[in-house]
Amino acid sequence: DGAADGARGLVHPSARKPGSGRLSGAGPSHAGSHDGGLGGTTQGAPYLGPLSDTTSTEKTTGKLGLEWQVAEDTLWYASVSTGFKSGFFNTTLLGTPEERGPVGEESITSYEIGAKTLWWDDRARLNAAAFYYDYQDFQASAVQLVNGVPVSRFINAGDVTMYGGELELQ
Repeated sequence: DGAADGARGLVHPSARKPGSGRLSGAGPSHAGSHDGGLGGTTQGAPYLGPLSDTTSTEKTTGKLGLEWQVAEDTLWYASVSTGFKSGFFNTTLLGTPEERGPVGEESITSYEIGAKTLWWDDRARLNAAAFYYDYQDFQASAVQLVNGVPVSRFINAGDVTMYGGELELQ
């Protein structure tokens, strides 16, 4: 039963939920503007005026997981989940409004499979997992030259996939 598994350390009883979902977002709208009020130049590059724009994000995310207690000391699991990071504004005063404008939201679908096992009368634990992450519009930090001045800002770097695994022995 779930309580016994939790007591043995395989899975905490509260983690035994076959699926969950949530509505994530930071409200219906984020508005941002900045005006350094400096006029003239900023760090040797021309200051091109204030930025006024808005970005809005609201997205439903969730997780669906399956667990199979193969034996008293072996649990297999698989899950798929979705998530996102909302869009935001670069805060540098350098560059055109388009260059400073909003960075679009990033979304991810992740897949994970794994096993949690106990060995030698619970004296050793071996956990293994493999994952695959599929990002859309990945948000990345980049250094760009603006009028000859290097400026760090965030951009949407396109679609990215990551995969790997983890092996844990205690």
